[in-house]
Amino acid sequence: KNRYGIYAFFITLIVWMITYINYGIFPFGNGNALRGDAADQYLPMIIQFKEAILGKQSLIFNWNSAMGQDFFLNFCYYLTDPINLLIFLFPRGSESYFITLVMPIKISIMAFTCSLFLRKMTGYNNFSITAFSLIYSLSGFVCIYSFNIIWLNGLILCPLLVVSLFDMVKTGKSGRYILYLFLSIYFNFFMALIECIFLCFAFLIAEDFKDKKRFFKNLKNFILSSILSAAMAGFILIPVIFVVAGGSSEFEIFNFSLFGSYLYTFSSMLFGSQPVYYTVSMNYAPVYFSVAAGMTFIYFLGLRNVDKILKIKISALMAIIFISTNIPFLNFIFNGLHFPIGLPNRFVYIMALAFGYCGVVALNNKDKICWKFSSIFFLLISAFCVLIWFAGENTGIKIINTALVLGYGLLLYLGLKRLFIWIMTLEISFSGFLYLYKTNDNTTKTAFNQVRKIADSVSVEDYERTAFNIHDSMDISILSDNKSIDGFSSMINPNYTKLSKLGILSTRNAILIDYLPKIMSSLLGVKAII
Repeated sequence: KNRYGIYAFFITLIVWMITYINYGIFPFGNGNALRGDAADQYLPMIIQFKEAILGKQSLIFNWNSAMGQDFFLNFCYYLTDPINLLIFLFPRGSESYFITLVMPIKISIMAFTCSLFLRKMTGYNNFSITAFSLIYSLSGFVCIYSFNIIWLNGLILCPLLVVSLFDMVKTGKSGRYILYLFLSIYFNFFMALIECIFLCFAFLIAEDFKDKKRFFKNLKNFILSSILSAAMAGFILIPVIFVVAGGSSEFEIFNFSLFGSYLYTFSSMLFGSQPVYYTVSMNYAPVYFSVAAGMTFIYFLGLRNVDKILKIKISALMAIIFISTNIPFLNFIFNGLHFPIGLPNRFVYIMALAFGYCGVVALNNKDKICWKFSSIFFLLISAFCVLIWFAGENTGIKIINTALVLGYGLLLYLGLKRLFIWIMTLEISFSGFLYLYKTNDNTTKTAFNQVRKIADSVSVEDYERTAFNIHDSMDISILSDNKSIDGFSSMINPNYTKLSKLGILSTRNAILIDYLPKIMSSLLGVKAII
């Protein structure tokens, strides 16, 4: 019954392993796949967790980072996943390999849970389930943001959460919904907050509004079940709620100017599009879910035996997500009431589930699109091709995507849906490899390894008194077994600007030192003695 989900699991895993083999990444070499936050935050936090369990430091407070940090808040955000206990299988100095292995395994599990979502929601069970599960696990979003391993649990649970919500609306039974939402909050409350916002949209899609009493009963059940799940996770939510609430205080919420161009956003939907920049300024939203998914969505809209209201609801959701990628106010809301500093559009993975549902229904539906829509279908295909030539930057990429659109359109029109599915599987698998190839390029020269090399060349005596003035060294003291004043964490949100009088240059959630005055040197000396 679940074999197509198992296929999706192993195809995803194979694509990752091919990338690892290509770069000599563990277990096929000595390289690691740590990028961005995986090196700056997650690895140091996991090492701290390991040392706390071994009794080398407190689970409540950590004196070895900055002038001291609340470690429990970091535990709530970074370390609630029980799989972190496997870190004890990795000796000191090899912990980076743990994260390197966890990433592809979790992402492959995402493919499997997405297959469960598609099978339950559509009622179909064939290879189209495999193909459209891959647009979730090998999407641009997942390949680009895969280093955020604490987000991956939320992405694993999201398909199950949506299915349980639809079941609750249909049957009135809320047990599984409460469990999945609790687990989502427990594993990563930030992703859970994003999902809760979109669960409101999912509820409106699930509800048919034909019976007012039934609607209000379902609404009551939805609200109370969600509150109960949050209450069950209160031991995590209560300590961090004030930190999260203040995390975006400097952001101008009611700002309706655009982040960037929607042509840039559209260009990210194309096969071969470049990896997203980690900046909001250009706003290359990681919205690649395959050209095939876009074509089947258009085809889905023309099916006569699919409820028109359902089409309108799904189309509205997709339009809202796409529009929100460039409007700060909406982006702030759908990013979990959080300004996406550095990592834009953290909510767009929701589109993969909508694309997947529409695609499976479209390719398994026996009905043909009406003749009126056929002309509209070809007009939309033509418009798609025109947009490609306006949005694309590389002529070769433009030609490939135009060929894909025309080829997929012809296959759909001729009813060659099995061939469509196989070509789509090849597209998304190869694209996933390209994304991983680009994002892991020169992985043996990542910031993690560069900073580790620098730290090893600095004497312990000097290192206790200073921190390197580069972003990538925020937690290098932990990696190199030295103590310093550096500190970096999404859960540490003090007002460091007050320390500027002491000679410290500060950012939102890190301390940088340009020079070290005598008073700071003395404070660090006292800390070292303590």
